[in-house]
Amino acid sequence: MNALCLCHTCHREFTESPLDFEVWLKSYLGHGYLEILNEKRNQILKVTKSLRSEIAKHYRAEVKRMTETGCRQLVSWS
Repeated sequence: MNALCLCHTCHREFTESPLDFEVWLKSYLGHGYLEILNEKRNQILKVTKSLRSEIAKHYRAEVKRMTETGCRQLVSWS
């Protein structure tokens, strides 16, 4: 959920103008989406060995699904 792919030019432009990036991001993703990211950022997640294993299993399955279907949308674990 917290990744965005930009070309070199856009990445540089937004890096140099973070306020413009925030305005663009709100228009692109929506205010609610950013609120969810902020909530997740503020959470503390205690990760046990079994939970790490579950998370890894999820993302391995996601990579396999994306490779087989050609779908480029990753479903987040949480």
